[in-house]
Amino acid sequence: MGVSAEAIEDAAQQEREQGAFDVYEDNMQSLGIFLILVTQWRVLAGGLGRAVWLGIDYVSIPPVLDMLGIPVAERAAIFGDIRLMERAALPVLNRKRDE
Repeated sequence: MGVSAEAIEDAAQQEREQGAFDVYEDNMQSLGIFLILVTQWRVLAGGLGRAVWLGIDYVSIPPVLDMLGIPVAERAAIFGDIRLMERAALPVLNRKRDE
């Protein structure tokens, strides 16, 4: 079991069809893996019922890369891409809802 490259492409295609954003082909694999990791974020319960997003649990990344059959030589670049997207997502996830 695992997520196939076809499933990643299908998810990305759905996003493109919804007009959410465009993604360069070179970034599709990293984005697909980032989206697979959506359930692997560390989140704390903050005051007043507010969640505080801390970041992706990096321990979960190697098993995902293993299941997808990602070559070891490509993993450092993908990890860098994931971290870049994570840094961009954190301020959005942690902004006050009234902003």
